[in-house]
Amino acid sequence: MNKIKIQLEYPIRAHGKEVTELAFPARCKARHMRGLTADPTIDEILDKLANLAQIPPSSINDVDKVDVMKLIEFYGNFFDMPDASEITPSFSE
Repeated sequence: MNKIKIQLEYPIRAHGKEVTELAFPARCKARHMRGLTADPTIDEILDKLANLAQIPPSSINDVDKVDVMKLIEFYGNFFDMPDASEITPSFSE
């Protein structure tokens, strides 16, 4: 399965290892949409991102704000577009 990888400016720890990038599914499936709300809170977004990246929710809590902004942009694109694999993430500070 294709993945979209987002580089972290500030690495975190997940599963006992340093993580420098998070990998997400390239295509949004119905299973990814379960539990979505029309106006999600930041907590709901971060929980969904942790689930999509297959990291513990406690690890997503350590993501730096700079990287959180990248992830939120990805989140919006992932659920708003029919095929997130067409997105070429290009983030700058």
